[in-house]
Amino acid sequence: MNEEMNVENTIEEKIIPQVEILNEEPAKTCSHKCRCGMIMNIVLLIGLIVLYVLFFINKSKQKDTVNHVPVAIKGNMSIAYINTDTIMEKYDFAKDMKKELEDYQTKLENDYKFKMTSFQAEYENYIKTGASLKLSEQKKREEELKEKNNSLMALKEKMSEDLFKKNQAINNRLLDTIFSYIHRFNEKPKYTYILKKSIEHNILYANDSLEITKDVLKGLNMEYKKFK
Repeated sequence: MNEEMNVENTIEEKIIPQVEILNEEPAKTCSHKCRCGMIMNIVLLIGLIVLYVLFFINKSKQKDTVNHVPVAIKGNMSIAYINTDTIMEKYDFAKDMKKELEDYQTKLENDYKFKMTSFQAEYENYIKTGASLKLSEQKKREEELKEKNNSLMALKEKMSEDLFKKNQAINNRLLDTIFSYIHRFNEKPKYTYILKKSIEHNILYANDSLEITKDVLKGLNMEYKKFK
């Protein structure tokens, strides 16, 4: 009896582990399928999100394109232009200001030349007579000449700055006068835009019928004549 029980136990011990092993394989297979299914669902979800985002980006681009379409200005619009090169050449105030600047420049240059000539004369005299001076006197004289030379260099720089400031001030006065008159000229208003045309600016072509330079120049000179 005991031997039979031992045999049965031995058989069970051999069979049970086999059954357990067999039972594990379906579990693994099921788990693998579940994982595959989840991965597929995640991939599909990501794909849907990407499509969703792309759809709304395209929509946004289309809206931006529509919003940036140039809109035509409604109503009547009139344009004129002024040739500023002609104004600066024939405007009496501009001519007077140009002469004033040239006179100022000439005065600065003459003052500098006079001082420079005086300095050169002193320097040449020292070259001729310096050898006869004592060493201490030579040193003192050379220091004096050096200081005068530095002063002349500083003076030249200051004169250049003064000339630049004078030129800037004159240009500002001219522009203020012209702009002020144009505002009065167009007070009604006659034109929606009055453009500036010159060699330096980017209007490549303008119809002659739009030019009002003569009228503006005439008005500017009449006002300046009364003021003068």
